[in-house]
Amino acid sequence: MEDWFPNARAELEEWVPNWATLKPLEWVEIPEACNWKVSVENYSECYHCSLNHPTFASGVVKPETYDIQPQGMCLRHTTECQSLEDMTYDIHSGFAHFDEYSSWFLWPMFSFQVYPGNVLNTYHWRAIDAEHVVVWRGWYSVDGAEDPKIRALAIQDRETTVEEDIHLVESVQRGLGSRGYVPGPLVVDPKGGVNSEHPVMHLQRWMKEGIETS
Repeated sequence: MEDWFPNARAELEEWVPNWATLKPLEWVEIPEACNWKVSVENYSECYHCSLNHPTFASGVVKPETYDIQPQGMCLRHTTECQSLEDMTYDIHSGFAHFDEYSSWFLWPMFSFQVYPGNVLNTYHWRAIDAEHVVVWRGWYSVDGAEDPKIRALAIQDRETTVEEDIHLVESVQRGLGSRGYVPGPLVVDPKGGVNSEHPVMHLQRWMKEGIETS
């Protein structure tokens, strides 16, 4: 873990202090008609968030502050949050970072996310073939006990952000199959920021290195 994903475990334990008591509450299976790399790249930038994810962008994160930086083979997502007074659930957990959102994408196919209220959830991409992937979305509660707040958040996420992303990645996949498709340059800002595609650049480097060493 430390060789590939330095500091990720320590940071997760800081954001989710009760991690040792958590067990799966719900798995949401998300089939997407796209290559897994298309889905992962979509996850690894947020310049599409303000236009395509109104619930996430107006109710949780401030898209203009969203930044993703490499941390070993991890892409570390950080952002400021919107005013959380109107959140659809009680975020006051008693832990530090209760009013923050953070994410750790672990190359190649896994991500931890922590929503306000120190709510842990995960993504696990499972490639089916070159044009299909299933994303397993995990939601966790103390001892796996029933938790209406977590259930409601899982439903809200599936009906908004997840559903919106399905349409985006499947549209990209169709575009890749077009005879007119020509790969364009990545827009990379050395300072980072929401409009920079440097996390996608790192993903593509890791993909290339994986092919060359396989």
